[in-house]
Amino acid sequence: MAVLYTAGGNPVLLDVIRGLWQRCRPYKIFGARRALEASDATLWSFQPRIVEAARNHDGDAAAEITRESLLSAQDRIRATLDAPASRSGG
Repeated sequence: MAVLYTAGGNPVLLDVIRGLWQRCRPYKIFGARRALEASDATLWSFQPRIVEAARNHDGDAAAEITRESLLSAQDRIRATLDAPASRSGG
């Protein structure tokens, strides 16, 4: 996705986004691991849709897909944190 932000031509925004990605990385890994363990293919469904929205110059669609992706990630992380194995330490 960095390609899309780079194409925006705003290096300050790109730097902020990269910093946020680094801070969120452990949570992203956490959620991705949950998706893989649950065979949840939705993890991979958002990126192609965002690229397609960008190709179509459809900012509203890109924003909606990004929102869906965020909500999906939050659900995966919450489910992992609520799982009994995470409470017992593994």
